[in-house]
Amino acid sequence: MSLVKSENKGLGYWVHRISDEEMPALSSMVKSLESLSEDDVSSLSKLGRSIMHDNALTSRILRVANSVIYNKGRHPITTVSRAAVVLGFDALRNICLTARLIGSLLESRELSPLVHARLIARMSGSFRAAMLARMMQPYRDEQSQEEVFIAALLYHLGECAFLSAGAGEADILVQLLAPLDDDESQSVIKRRLGISFSQLTQGLAGHWGLGELLTKSLDHPEQRTGEVRCVYLANQISDAMSQDDAVRLEELMTKAAQMLDMPEREFRAKVQRCTHATMKLAEAYGAAGMAEYLRVDAQKSVGVTSESQTQAASSGDDATQLMQLRKLSMLAETGGDFNEVIMTTLTGLKDGVGLDHCGVFLLSRDRTQLLARIMLGLTPGQQQSLAQLPLNEDAAMVSLIREQQPLKWTGIIPEPFAPLAVGGLLVSPLVVEGKVIGMFYGAASGLRPGICDEQYAAFLHFTRQANICFSLPRRRQSITR
Repeated sequence: MSLVKSENKGLGYWVHRISDEEMPALSSMVKSLESLSEDDVSSLSKLGRSIMHDNALTSRILRVANSVIYNKGRHPITTVSRAAVVLGFDALRNICLTARLIGSLLESRELSPLVHARLIARMSGSFRAAMLARMMQPYRDEQSQEEVFIAALLYHLGECAFLSAGAGEADILVQLLAPLDDDESQSVIKRRLGISFSQLTQGLAGHWGLGELLTKSLDHPEQRTGEVRCVYLANQISDAMSQDDAVRLEELMTKAAQMLDMPEREFRAKVQRCTHATMKLAEAYGAAGMAEYLRVDAQKSVGVTSESQTQAASSGDDATQLMQLRKLSMLAETGGDFNEVIMTTLTGLKDGVGLDHCGVFLLSRDRTQLLARIMLGLTPGQQQSLAQLPLNEDAAMVSLIREQQPLKWTGIIPEPFAPLAVGGLLVSPLVVEGKVIGMFYGAASGLRPGICDEQYAAFLHFTRQANICFSLPRRRQSITR
């Protein structure tokens, strides 16, 4: 799409472009879900029909419904109709809305590594804010808790939608914003887009019918009370955590505890438990990149893990290997989307096989480079060093693409992996319909003995099982985006 001069842009332009040109399916889905009412007897059947035809969505919703956040009982929820009975209409609708939003915004393969990294960070922060906002409403009914969850989740909808759909303009803007502070960033955003991200959120909220709570939380939230203030404070706390701003976080924690009439120490403990629960829920939604970002962010906030803990976490675990392989077998039978298979595989490689870090790269459309998609076990800075792998003729990964054969290095490690894979590097092709579309990798950082033959065999077993999942016809649509 050709670029338009910034002075010709404004709220109407961006709302139309995102809603009608870039994301019409998401826009239509959100409007449809928001139009459903618990008081309408036909709404539940409509909601059920919108879920049932999508195996991947059904699987994701049932995983979320069975998480400790939603299923307080001992009996597993195995059907969408049962989920509606146990959780209630509003909770089920919002789980569906959250799953669709996460999937639609994150699954584009057109994003550059820089844009994808910023989108993951922003959506992860919003997801954590949503959990915090719900935690800050302990005495309200479930409907009110679900409302604040969605409002907090969508607080940065404008930025997330732009990053996901803005194509070349998003790439340019992210590069311009990288060295700037918040005030300078706001000025550049308005100059480039003609509006602020907050204004874009309000415009999309109105166009998509997302309700008043979100709009109110964006409009002078400090002058309001109750639910609106919870949504605002939850996002401010989450932003301070992401920015590692200890002073600002201290102020916000005190303010939130006072608002809730709760001892500050008790509130901090609740935030810590909520942060852990947020990571688990992100995994249930199949948002592998978000779960990893939140995990690294949580480690950053509590300090560096000790060497003994690092070695223990990297020693491998047979039970975890078996559990993740069983999950892959179930996904091959029952269906699951691309991110779900990837997250299951990478969790098995890191926590089961005992690799220090691992991830997935996808080929660019012109097949001239590999672009990082999901990584486990690396800090954001380390991930950035592996964001793009050029595939020139002498590149180490070219033979992997051409021959569709795995590779193993235990001596001289190819760049740019060398500093991060002193103990060894493993790569294996990611294959769909006989064609390589990317690669898996796993590495030993060198903090302990290098990769052994048993680990190499387990790495091959996991990646081949993942490729079997990708070969199934039911998944072709979710992979070819």
